[in-house]
Amino acid sequence: WQVSAAGGTPRPLTFGAGLDTDPDISADGRRLLYTNMRGSAALTVTDLPTRENREVLERQSDFFGSAFSPDGERIASFYQVDSGVHVFTVRTDGRELRQVTHAQGEVNAFPRWSADGAFLYFFRQKPVVSFVKVSATGGTPAEVGPWPLTSRAPVDPAGTRVVFERGNGDVTDATIVPGL
Repeated sequence: WQVSAAGGTPRPLTFGAGLDTDPDISADGRRLLYTNMRGSAALTVTDLPTRENREVLERQSDFFGSAFSPDGERIASFYQVDSGVHVFTVRTDGRELRQVTHAQGEVNAFPRWSADGAFLYFFRQKPVVSFVKVSATGGTPAEVGPWPLTSRAPVDPAGTRVVFERGNGDVTDATIVPGL
């Protein structure tokens, strides 16, 4: 759904079969990214001015938490494969699908791009709970902090600080801003 920042009546942006979930909007505000779930999961991009939909990638495994790169040319997402739940990137035209994380048994979730598009930050839930940084082209991930998914942990645009909520998942007892 779309509603003006000034308020007003919401109007639908997606139509058709299945559940449309996990939206993200490109930095220029012209494209909408979401997952359409109907028997399989499809990463879909809608050009908002023309309302043209393009299916970028379809898999039997669910996509969640997808995000546009800062330049709007790539998408980061996570989904399950035989070796675990891993972070992937793909161009918005569906080409160059790249698995970014690889370790057997890992569960990685909710990738977010650095402001320059060079890195991805994500939450690792297995084997050890942590907030992690990796090159957007892959490589050895580095732990940023021992923070769970419930900490939310966004990184500032300069890539020098992360803000996270400390608590037990139900109650936040502090908001902390350490340097990276």
